[in-house]
Amino acid sequence: MGKHSPQSFKGVREVKMRIGLDCQPLLGTKTGIGWYWHHLLKELAGVSQDDHFFLFGFSHSGKKPNLPEDLMKKANIGMLFPKVFPRTAILGLSRISLGLIPGKFFPKLDLVHFPNFTAFPVGRARIVVTVHDLVYKLFPFTVDEKVRIILELFFPSSLKTAHVIIADSKSTERDLLKFFPFVNGKTRVVYPGLDPIFSPVDDQIAKEAFLQRYHLERYILYVGTLEPRKNLLNLLKAYEKLCRNSTTSSLPDLVLVGTKGWKNSLLFQYFENLNKEIQAKIHFLGYLPREELPILYSCADVFVFPSLYEGFGLPVLEALACGAPVVTSSTSSLPEVGGDVVLYVDPQSPEDIAEKIYALLNDENLGERRNRGVLRAREFSWKKAAMEIYEIYKSIII
Repeated sequence: MGKHSPQSFKGVREVKMRIGLDCQPLLGTKTGIGWYWHHLLKELAGVSQDDHFFLFGFSHSGKKPNLPEDLMKKANIGMLFPKVFPRTAILGLSRISLGLIPGKFFPKLDLVHFPNFTAFPVGRARIVVTVHDLVYKLFPFTVDEKVRIILELFFPSSLKTAHVIIADSKSTERDLLKFFPFVNGKTRVVYPGLDPIFSPVDDQIAKEAFLQRYHLERYILYVGTLEPRKNLLNLLKAYEKLCRNSTTSSLPDLVLVGTKGWKNSLLFQYFENLNKEIQAKIHFLGYLPREELPILYSCADVFVFPSLYEGFGLPVLEALACGAPVVTSSTSSLPEVGGDVVLYVDPQSPEDIAEKIYALLNDENLGERRNRGVLRAREFSWKKAAMEIYEIYKSIII
């Protein structure tokens, strides 16, 4: 059951709010949403000192959450992580029972925050749902089929259940209003923050050791999952154009870092059909440990992120924080992240991507651009995000 049972809420007198927090994204290896929730919970632990948190998640395999230490130090914590059945079953039972199941598992709560698209009613608690993007509506062919089906089944009703819907960006908020007009008046925008590990690395010895470890010198960098929405096929086409229009030996290599996602066969087919000289300059490094990313960004000549659509675009923020000059798409939320310190491209145009990369490689004011990027990134913080979300909690408790 965890550190405290639901009954441990009884008799707690110095509590402002009883807040339920869905920790499903923290069961198992953290994904992007897992890190989002990890950082927010860590900061919420400091912002809401006198509130009582009830942490929960449902798993048929009995997985336990990887929770922030700061959160676990709070005195007022209850937990529920039973080995029952998959979360999708909980969502379905909740609909069938009009919220009575799994509500019986929970103590009396004032509010429950679901950070990952789907939600279910919990007694009379106010419901907050975070929506990170609407990829499954805008680019369904890029979404894992199982995920798409779950969202089609449960996302609209989750939005109806919610009293407040938090969007990661104004772009995501616009998409919500476009596809689900009934959410009008319920949405709030709270920008995600920046992990403090991301800052410029100035240690030249550490940089040289990193470059030697991965057999790199100068490079153009991409970080993210290798899947269609990230538009990497057009990035390869742009890089091929750069190679053909310049001295190949003087052009920085292209480094792609990230796990292989799905539907990426066309990307690798295109790579295999490039001439051997260009192939030799393209490096697929796969997944790198998170602690290596700051030095990876800091060593890059240019960071390029030509995604077709992002709910927020965290890699752009991380790159800016480490002082990397950035080329990114002019679409969706990315201009909200990059502001006026990055170069924007039409992601559907390899020519435009190539031209903007070339422009940054030859920018005479690159040092100033790097400094402006670092300052821009500092405008986003998890503490600020947690404070804004906590104010939302207070505003809807009646």
